[in-house]
This record gives sequence, structure tokens and C-alpha cells, in this order.
Amino acid sequence: MKENTSMDAIDEKIIAELERDGRLTVTELAERVNLSIAPCHRRLRELERSGVIAGYRAVVDAAAVGLGLEVLANVTMDRGDAGTIIAFEEGLAAVPEVRHAERLFGIPDYLLRVVAAGLDDYARVRDEKLATLPGVRQITSTIVMKRVVDNRPLPLPRAAAGRRNRSGALASLPLRDPAFGHRLEGFPEVLGFKAADLCLDRYPEALFSAAVPRRVNGLPGTAHR
Repeated sequence: MKENTSMDAIDEKIIAELERDGRLTVTELAERVNLSIAPCHRRLRELERSGVIAGYRAVVDAAAVGLGLEVLANVTMDRGDAGTIIAFEEGLAAVPEVRHAERLFGIPDYLLRVVAAGLDDYARVRDEKLATLPGVRQITSTIVMKRVVDNRPLPLPRAAAGRRNRSGALASLPLRDPAFGHRLEGFPEVLGFKAADLCLDRYPEALFSAAVPRRVNGLPGTAHR
């Protein structure tokens, strides 16, 4: 997938929050990224539509379900023609004990992360399932002692910068145009926007964190310039 160049700091904050807790409601997410619910929901749906957010799932503790042994299996192939590679990868995808598999440049050709109930169970998977796949010349296995870093959120640069720098100003603007919020989203300096009090026909006030609040004062829809 190509890089999504249209994302801004608010999108990255949404991603970072959902990586930490994928069960957040839209209301909770909007609160955490300092947006009102509607623009937060639009941004979330666009991130899903564009494939930036590929899905949501539960993270299961393998040991808790009886699969406490994790092995890194390095696979070296005896040939690298397209037919063999395709057949090997298709066969590998059918082995449920393989949690992750990456094809590498250099040696080994593949790195697999395999789970099993114990050593005997892994030996069976290795001998009966992995070693019999097309093109396999050698499998070297290393048992994982413990995971030091696991399931860490991506180091998104703008979201990280926002967490490091909280010096933006908090500005309050009386509004006369309910479409103001849509215009405000186009300003990269604006870290968040939230209506302080929603009425049916107007926004009495907008609260937002902005690095350059005076620039926002000139937007159409504000009651003063």
C-alpha cells in the first residue's frame, strides 16, 4: 500500500489512540483528540476507507490459551524460482501455527514466528508441516525466552511531536457560522476543535488548541477579526 500523504497530525492522533485502545467509542475518541464528534467520525471513516486502518481485533495472550511456546524459525530455500516460492508461501499460509512470516533479503530466506503448546508440539509442526513444504532446504529454530517489546504503537512523527509539545494556545472564539468547524480543520496549526456548547442553530463558542490563534481569527464565520 502506498503512503497516505493526506494525513495530518489529528489523523495521526486518532490512529495512536486506537492503537492503544481499539474499543474506544467515537465519543471517547473525539474527546481524546480534542474534536467534536462529527468531524472525528468523518476522519475515522476516511482512515478506514483508505486502508490506513486495516481492521480491529482482540489481542489474545497465547499462553493463556495453551500455546505458551514461541519459536523463531529461519527457513533457507534450496531454490528460488517463482513457482517454488509461490507454492511454498501458499503452503505456509495454510499452517495455523505460523503467526507471522516474512520473506527476507539475504539468508535466511524466510523468518517465521510459530506458536505451539510445547517442544513436542513444535517438533511435530516443524517435521510434518514446515519441513515438507516445497523448496525447503533447512530450518533453524530459536526458542523465544520472553518478549521485551510487543504490540507497540507505530511511531507516527506528528502525533509524537504533539505529545512532546503542548505549548499551543487555548483560544475561545464567538462564532456566527456553523460551518466554521469544517474550515478550521484545514489549518495544520489547529491541534483540536471542540464546540463548547452546541445549540440547534448556532455554535456560541469554539474552544481549540492552536499554535497560531491569530491566523484562525481571520477565518470567515468568526464574530471578530
